[in-house]
Amino acid sequence: MRSQRVVIVILCMLAFAGAAHAADLQAGWYVKLGLVDVRGWDGYQWGIVDWNFVGGLGTYGPFEVTSPDPVWARRMVSVPSSVSGVAPGTSVDLWGEPAIPIGFPVSEVVVCYDTNYDATRMRLELLMYRADVGFTMLWAENRSGLHQVWTNVLGPSQVIPLGYSPVFRVTVVPEPGPFLAIIWGMLCKSVSGRRWRR
Repeated sequence: MRSQRVVIVILCMLAFAGAAHAADLQAGWYVKLGLVDVRGWDGYQWGIVDWNFVGGLGTYGPFEVTSPDPVWARRMVSVPSSVSGVAPGTSVDLWGEPAIPIGFPVSEVVVCYDTNYDATRMRLELLMYRADVGFTMLWAENRSGLHQVWTNVLGPSQVIPLGYSPVFRVTVVPEPGPFLAIIWGMLCKSVSGRRWRR
């Protein structure tokens, strides 16, 4: 029994090590963002406020952030050249500010976006942020390939409270380690074997 526990602990440690494997990104992958507005009910009426990207232009590790339109506040995050061995969690945050102060909890974040990447290596995410709390993940585009979407990305029960800001993030996703499938199989076998003997 003790040896099984030791084996399971070692396998779990290897699993965590495998999950931290760096990722390879391909030239031409990108995320385009624009037409962002936040919506919600202030207790009296439905409010809609434009959300404009600010700052953030430049190079961030493997990512290049540009503004495709000098008048309209959009952002494009691209991978200019193929890179390998990028540390998981390497990311760029795209901040914004409301056109007018937001006086209601945000129940919709409507955004027009294009994505073209492998979602096992790179991902577009939406988080909410407050200085004393930090970041909380709300949504991610988990589909690979080319997608052109205009939609509310918040779920039916998701709300961004007053005092929080929406932040878009493009991040590097760790590749699964080479031992992950083997580890999972061994863990399942170990657990099922224990159940069978009972």
